[in-house]
Amino acid sequence: AEPIVHIGEVRSLSSDDAAKSPRVHVRGVVTWRGLREQLIVQDDTGGCWLEMSEARSRRLWTGDDAIFDSIRVGHVLEIEGVGGPGGYAPVILPTALRIVGRQPLPPARPLEPTRFFSGADAGLRIEARAVVQGYRSAGSAWVLELNADPGRFTAEVPRTALSDPVALVDAKVRVTGVAVTRFNS
Repeated sequence: AEPIVHIGEVRSLSSDDAAKSPRVHVRGVVTWRGLREQLIVQDDTGGCWLEMSEARSRRLWTGDDAIFDSIRVGHVLEIEGVGGPGGYAPVILPTALRIVGRQPLPPARPLEPTRFFSGADAGLRIEARAVVQGYRSAGSAWVLELNADPGRFTAEVPRTALSDPVALVDAKVRVTGVAVTRFNS
């Protein structure tokens, strides 16, 4: 079978189909990078997690860790691998990564509560207007408690970008970032 070539196609796989490890060959821009082996990539059709730790544990990723470590937000990646069911939505388990350039991040879509709170926007850049109701410390970030009326959510903000979260409590803010769905089993 031909490999999947659009990130949106990976994201729309059923859990059963994703578990069959379909081949994937996509190109997308890195829109988020976590401290650990976490990346989110997006193309014109959708956004998706790259699951490096799962790819390593299944011995799919045997590539150069220096390449992985050099990847930054805004890099365009060519990704070969397989699909996987992930914990919440399908993911990509890479077997090969290549940085092929840089590009501006995709435009953020306005928060639509039904899509956002259902998880349909997971992996996509969004922009929300909300009131800051509180905050807490989380290592190198602040976690802002936000109310978009309707709906509450959190946003992680690097400490370097926000020196005084106290000043934001009760303020209306605009946040732009990548939507991530938290789940439990």
